[in-house]
Amino acid sequence: MDNQKNFKLVIIGPSGGGKGTQAKLIADEYNLTHISMGDLLREQINSGSDLGIKIDSLVKAGKWVPDQLVVDVLRPRLEEAMDPGFILDGFPRAQKQIDILDEILREKKADLDAVLFLSIRPEIILARREKVVKSGGKFQEGRSDDDPEIFKKRFQSYLDTIDPILEEYKKRGILIEINGERSVEDIFENIKRELER
Repeated sequence: MDNQKNFKLVIIGPSGGGKGTQAKLIADEYNLTHISMGDLLREQINSGSDLGIKIDSLVKAGKWVPDQLVVDVLRPRLEEAMDPGFILDGFPRAQKQIDILDEILREKKADLDAVLFLSIRPEIILARREKVVKSGGKFQEGRSDDDPEIFKKRFQSYLDTIDPILEEYKKRGILIEINGERSVEDIFENIKRELER
């Protein structure tokens, strides 16, 4: 069954909250390009390009990657993905980045269809993490926030930055809040119902 929708979506949620998993499921379901900002930055770093070296030194110093560098990495991938549509994971992360995304979409005469917000409490993520680690697995491959204290700090910083973004998309009437504390299947079914509307 061809379920091509040409959706242009953003998915927002905390690190370890399952948004990467949902983004992949949504991309497969609707034949969209899954654009993970984290993956794009890692690709650049691994490529050893000048841009990659710059990004790598910032990440190693624990600093945010400046907007301009993020845009240099994101823009070409986003432009390629306008048709068949995309789900963007890990961007925007600040008010200014909303403007950047708006600008790229405007140039392509496109609009966002929906912003999916996976709502989940930090203790749920930590409990899931503990379960995986106890069974001998790794919760998030190669992530420094495998440490609970680092994770809690990052979660607080995520909450602080995410509020104005959610407010903005709520004002535009495209924010869909999803309870991220259920099973992967239940969350996915919920997202599909909302998108099919």
